[in-house]
Amino acid sequence: MSVLPLIFTSGWAGGVNASPERVSNVLVSTAEGLGVAGIVAFALFRPVAASVIAGPLLVAGVATVLFLATRIRGSPRRRARNRAVGGTG
Repeated sequence: MSVLPLIFTSGWAGGVNASPERVSNVLVSTAEGLGVAGIVAFALFRPVAASVIAGPLLVAGVATVLFLATRIRGSPRRRARNRAVGGTG
């Protein structure tokens, strides 16, 4: 279970690091670190409440990464299909 947040974080970081902007990379990395630190601190003091909050966030994060992965992988196929039909794009 503890590996799943790392998978979400690495997926998010991979998407942001593809951007050539250094400022956005630093901002997202900082926000990510602060968010993880906040959740860990909250989990130390209120473990049940933290798990109730972290569960849906984890599911939402994994769903977002999977959705974006399918959109990114499908984009070249859609573009090629549009070109073959004569569309723009």
